[in-house]
Amino acid sequence: MKHLSNLYRVIQEPLRHAVCCLLAILFTVFSIGMAFAAPTSTSEPTYFPGQATHFAQGADVSFAARAPPMAGPNVAVTGGVTVMRGSTFASNGQETVAALFGFERSTTAPNRIFDFTTSGSGNDLRRFTTLDGTDVRINSGHAYNRTHAGGDVSQIGTMDEIENAILRDISENSRLGSLQPRTTQTHTVQVNGQTVGYSLADTPVGANLNYYPAID
Repeated sequence: MKHLSNLYRVIQEPLRHAVCCLLAILFTVFSIGMAFAAPTSTSEPTYFPGQATHFAQGADVSFAARAPPMAGPNVAVTGGVTVMRGSTFASNGQETVAALFGFERSTTAPNRIFDFTTSGSGNDLRRFTTLDGTDVRINSGHAYNRTHAGGDVSQIGTMDEIENAILRDISENSRLGSLQPRTTQTHTVQVNGQTVGYSLADTPVGANLNYYPAID
């Protein structure tokens, strides 16, 4: 037993030193590994999308578009036509920041045709229509069916051509609005390249219209 006890001591001492050395080696290895290991994150990383900054490159556009007068084959009409004005401000061609347009138009289309009712015949023919809310009586027989000092209006165009051209001129130039009570205005209008004169009179029941070839 004494020999076995001595043997155990002889073996135990080197074994203890070997175990201590092994533990020291393992501790050193794990310490070096932890020193060079990538750090761990305690939460998922959040990536924010990049924000592109666009600097507005302004463009101020101002324009006026005017359509040419439209007329029938034998009618020349003078006066206002549709006008569009506006301006825009755009940023680098991607989107429109602001667009402002205003539209101005004549109250009468260039080729407007009026509806008439009639009374009488020959030199007593009268035609009636409504223009801008005002009743208009046209002495068509007296104006169209006889020869005037300046000639014969029937040689200029048809009754419809002449009377429609006169009514468009009245509307486009707001002549009814400037017509004072119990007064008469005289004006001219071009029909088929010739000048037709007309008189516009205010009456208690509306406006009264006569026309004739203009004398140069």
